Amino acid sequence: MRNNKINNKVTLDDIISECKLLKVSVGKIIDTLYDFKKNRYNSLKGSIIHYKLGFNNDELFQRYLDLSSYGYDNTYLLIRGVPDRIVLPYVDELKTTVRNNDGIIIDVAVDQLQLYMFITGLDKGRLYIYYKDTKELELFDTYRFNRERFDDIIRTFMELYSKRKRISNSNSR
Repeated sequence: MRNNKINNKVTLDDIISECKLLKVSVGKIIDTLYDFKKNRYNSLKGSIIHYKLGFNNDELFQRYLDLSSYGYDNTYLLIRGVPDRIVLPYVDELKTTVRNNDGIIIDVAVDQLQLYMFITGLDKGRLYIYYKDTKELELFDTYRFNRERFDDIIRTFMELYSKRKRISNSNSR
């Protein structure tokens, strides 16, 4: 850290210049963890269903996370996202699928809910599933913010992010 040469004090600018800030969306974290291949048509259909069912929040939430407890000194993560719906005291997540095909989608949704609960500061979340084949909306389950699961999500994301960044840097040399 550089010191202010005039009075030998560390300034706020000195501290900030030594920090790294990573800006990431909830979607990017989920895509990194689950390595999804996006299908534009299904995404559009899902958006229409979200809108018709009232899961159409448009408010962006964001929150900083100090990554020093994860082993990344002077590094902060700015997590940003738009939850599907906020109905106080809940964050709601809607997933669309067909019956008997909701295995991995549950894990994805619960991880998303943990991230949304973190950035909104709400500690309750609900997972809804819309079954496209039967046109049924079901409240699948309710969840509480779970710091251990959240920490696992962040730790895994940072490991994958760091690994990909190292690979990307080595390929650009």
